[in-house]
Amino acid sequence: ATPRPAASPAARRMARASGVALTLVPGTGRRGRITAADVAAQLGGRAATVVLLHGLFDQPKGWRDLPARLARMGHAVAVPDLPGHGANSHVETIAEAISALLPLIPSGPLYLVGHSFGAVLATALARRLGPRVERLVLLSPAGLGPRINPDFMLGMLHAETPAALARALSLLDAGPMSEAVLAAELDRLSAGRVGMAALAALAASGGMQQADIAADLAALDCPIAAVFGTADRILDWHDCAALPARAAIHLVRGAGHLPHLAAPELVAGLIVAPVHSAPLAREG
Repeated sequence: ATPRPAASPAARRMARASGVALTLVPGTGRRGRITAADVAAQLGGRAATVVLLHGLFDQPKGWRDLPARLARMGHAVAVPDLPGHGANSHVETIAEAISALLPLIPSGPLYLVGHSFGAVLATALARRLGPRVERLVLLSPAGLGPRINPDFMLGMLHAETPAALARALSLLDAGPMSEAVLAAELDRLSAGRVGMAALAALAASGGMQQADIAADLAALDCPIAAVFGTADRILDWHDCAALPARAAIHLVRGAGHLPHLAAPELVAGLIVAPVHSAPLAREG
């Protein structure tokens, strides 16, 4: 029998996902161990860049260790700030938001990942970029149902004290935050509220969602996976019924609006591994 080559777990996952035989990959790691970078090199640099689009009031560092986890698996990762955030321009339409994002998107093949309202923009980008998008992963996506929690929207847009902001953030089920973190978040949100308010108006008004991504998703050719937390207090996970029948749906039992923080290994695997049409899957 052919000896099983020494390889890192990330290298094995990438090899399975890409169909590369590890026996054909020269290892450059310690004692000839095969690394994820070795598998990527065997692919001739064809490993797609992962683009992570955060939610409406979030920021790039809100992804926590997911970018580093994906980088260890051999993928380049881009984490742009949404339009209306940071130094990005004020936008009043989805089309303007996409135009502002396009210069921040790397060239070559892409895996697009969007959380909440970021999923709305990721879907629009997938339609715009066509075959360059090899995979679309949606995390607690907006744009699939009628309702969104108005208390969260109002709290994020109008909180003027750390305590008021803490009440709004508690709806995310992201865990406790220190007073210093709350104060820094309040400063960040206060400084960017004009742009965020314009973007928020594209997402919802009076507790009703304004975006609808179902038709765009149905028109895409790339594989689609969606992850929902069954305890989400911002959006209703039952909105997954609006996804195309071929989309792979994963439910993280007990997770809130941030399933990628509750189940990071699941989400990382969905991003870099092949996404197949599948029956409803429950995780956790």
